[in-house]
Amino acid sequence: MFDGSNYVCIVGCPRSGTTWLQKQLGAHPRVATGQETHLFDVYVGPALRAWRATVVQKRAVGLPGYVDEATFLDALRRFVQSMMQPMLGALEPGRIFIDKTPCHVLFIPEILELLPRTRFIHIIRDPRDVVASLLDATRSWSPTWHAAKTVRSAATMWSERVRRALKESAGLPSWQFYQVRYEDLHAEPTETLRRCSEFLGLEWSDADIQQAVASNTIESLRRNGGTPIPLWGEAAKREGDAVSEPAGFFRKGAIGSWKTDLSLAEKVYLWRALRKTMALVGYRW
Repeated sequence: MFDGSNYVCIVGCPRSGTTWLQKQLGAHPRVATGQETHLFDVYVGPALRAWRATVVQKRAVGLPGYVDEATFLDALRRFVQSMMQPMLGALEPGRIFIDKTPCHVLFIPEILELLPRTRFIHIIRDPRDVVASLLDATRSWSPTWHAAKTVRSAATMWSERVRRALKESAGLPSWQFYQVRYEDLHAEPTETLRRCSEFLGLEWSDADIQQAVASNTIESLRRNGGTPIPLWGEAAKREGDAVSEPAGFFRKGAIGSWKTDLSLAEKVYLWRALRKTMALVGYRW
């Protein structure tokens, strides 16, 4: 039975550098990784929350009218174990699987209920750069991404995820939750990756870290995709054995590009909406 001890979630707001960090860590020989699973934010977490909501209702409706909680949780655990077999089933001792699904930050309690030894790396980025990147994504390679189509919705997405990470991390031990700043990954990539590898319990020489960094610069990601992210299952039948991101997925990767990317009105809105949350996590306007 999987307990999450070799399972690591990279979480955060989309467009905060989650893929960049995944590719750099994925260069380590004892790290396996893959495309975003959305296992808990799409498939499992909502089911568990629905059970919790219906089981306390005064009028008996839904599955609690047919099965008890132990039966429901057992079925859900068996589903999780089966779905995670391609990720964790073939891992040798000492290897880990990194699941980069940013939205899992919203379902940390559900993940821990089913996989209690899961570890989390939360990557956080200046929200102004995140919002600029989210808006660019919906205007270019992801026009159907309605959740981040306006400056308001993009700002709400960042704030919600950062505040959830703050709340959930407060009750977790240091071995289980680690936070990385995008700006540190940009300015001091070798040292930042060394600290990440220490958190994960992986030995990684400076020379190998530097090679991982060099293979996954923003220019390399645009040119050849950097560290390959493998595909399995139904998606592999359509797209091949590795993820191929759409043109424009890897953007500027710069610090402070919001200054020219956002309009004055957008900047004013972000100052009003986010300055308090920014201060909580150490970002000055």
